[in-house]
Amino acid sequence: MDGAEIRELEPKTVWRRVHRPEEYAADAAKFVAGELHVPFLVVRPFVPLARALLSKWEDAAVETTALYETPEGGRVLRTFFEITDYSGAAVYNFLEKLLKSLGVGADLAGKYGDTDFAWVLLGGVLDDYARRARVCRKTACALIDFRFPLSDYHTATTWYPDRVEIANLRTGRVETLEIRPGEIKRIVDFTINFENNPLCARPAAVAPGSPEYCEFERLAGIYDEILSAKKF
Repeated sequence: MDGAEIRELEPKTVWRRVHRPEEYAADAAKFVAGELHVPFLVVRPFVPLARALLSKWEDAAVETTALYETPEGGRVLRTFFEITDYSGAAVYNFLEKLLKSLGVGADLAGKYGDTDFAWVLLGGVLDDYARRARVCRKTACALIDFRFPLSDYHTATTWYPDRVEIANLRTGRVETLEIRPGEIKRIVDFTINFENNPLCARPAAVAPGSPEYCEFERLAGIYDEILSAKKF
């Protein structure tokens, strides 16, 4: 199964979710605690303050996810992420300088070279997500190593039964990483269960013909153009 074959399928379900930055205050705090080598209890009192501050920011990202079912009974999950670039905001720049001065993200930044600090924080969130999906540590590290250099503000991530693919919707770069099918299944199952969890910020199912579905089709069209041009 590849992108060309997926293009011929109609998605079973399409979700759209607007991510608010305050949703990730606790996840970011756990990551910062780990970076500072202190218990989470030390930074937990600051989480409400962080939530209040982040609630004043614009949306962190818009996620559009499509679930496909293959003729063989497999599942393919594709997520388009349009992430907000906060780097021009004074408050964000202050927080970045503060966290950097405390050594947060120093190891990741040193490992991957000159990169946006946003991806350091995203790496912490993804690491927590992988743990909750019960993905083994080796796979989680491989995914973060794979994701980090490919991080950008407009991407499409596709979970095939045996690999993950990341396409940069701005540059046309496409890369894949092979992963054991069992680990992929855990990630896809966790994502679907998370989307359907009434206790979480649930995404809205998108109906064909709606403006949101038209936006999904626009993003899918960009991906198809990249595939057709074979910018691999």
